[in-house]
Amino acid sequence: YMKSKSVFDSENFLTEFVNEISIVTIKVPRVTFIEAEEFKQILQSVVLTHHNKIIVDFSGCQYADSMIIGIMVEIVKTVRKKDGDILVVTPASSIKIMFARTGLFKIFKQFWTKEEAIESFSLL
Repeated sequence: YMKSKSVFDSENFLTEFVNEISIVTIKVPRVTFIEAEEFKQILQSVVLTHHNKIIVDFSGCQYADSMIIGIMVEIVKTVRKKDGDILVVTPASSIKIMFARTGLFKIFKQFWTKEEAIESFSLL
């Protein structure tokens, strides 16, 4: 797939664009309220640039707290109004378990790999 230059890269997150899809990769093993504000700003700026197809990649992450999830739930409402969605890459069992326990699997489609999530968007 065509990867374009990252517009935003920090210690905690990497944002890349693939065609009309934004991929936000969480680069820290534990993402908590400390990173929440930065995460929110990234997702909001992605939406402001009219990228309504977003993938949040939890591949390198073992734990995400409720604030991170709350931000995703808030943003997904906005992008779905614009025919977009947020898909998640959750190969780590701990994140999968959290999504199952909290009912988040009903809100966010989960994929094993980034490639699967990208392909899913291209099928929409």
